[in-house]
Amino acid sequence: MTASGCLDRASCPVPDPGDVDLRRLRLVRIPVGLVFHTAYRRAHWPALFNSSGAGNARFSRLSLPGSTVPTLYGAATQTVALLESAFHGVHERAMRAISEPLELATRGLVALSVPHPLSLIDLRDDALERLGLRRDQLVATTPEHYQCTREWAVALHGRRIGGVAPAGLLWQSRIAELAQADSLLFADLLEVASTVFVLFGDRMATDPGSWHAGAPHYDDLTAGDGRLLAEQIAEQLGAVIVPI
Repeated sequence: MTASGCLDRASCPVPDPGDVDLRRLRLVRIPVGLVFHTAYRRAHWPALFNSSGAGNARFSRLSLPGSTVPTLYGAATQTVALLESAFHGVHERAMRAISEPLELATRGLVALSVPHPLSLIDLRDDALERLGLRRDQLVATTPEHYQCTREWAVALHGRRIGGVAPAGLLWQSRIAELAQADSLLFADLLEVASTVFVLFGDRMATDPGSWHAGAPHYDDLTAGDGRLLAEQIAEQLGAVIVPI
């Protein structure tokens, strides 16, 4: 498959969803009260879901005919949440510099509790094997193919599995996988904690009052404990935080 916006059409690894037996899809049940972490845009706080239609991520923006589905990205740990946001460019742009005003000052990090049970489509490694897919065909592509993987998000959003409309997608982070190669400490920390997910805002309440924000909550990644966490991650990646 090569979506119209694919930036590497000649070597696109992403298959057409219509060529894959999606009847093999399974759901993962996320229980009430599960704590996860999300990096949010401070300018939009306390809004958690991105309903702007802006962005260029693996499974969002999620555009349906006549509408854009609000989305929220979550991670099992603080570290993975920041690897997937503020530190994403360390690997995607092959740069070892993080802009403090662009990447840290604009973001906060908060722990949230799942307010009601969620059923997410399982795209972890074992589930991909069941579909006959490799990681690099869907959840570990480079950004050049995000337009193609977003076509998958549209297709999976429209599926019903056992009569259930999925609340989102769950997979194992490519960025965390790359980070493990940078650091022996990360290899230990991320081996079983690399789970990330995206939630579909048309399948649940998106108002901030429906989500319990708890500790830790770093609304400033340029000072205090938030800055300390950012510096620890940068050190493990061999990256520097620069004031530009």
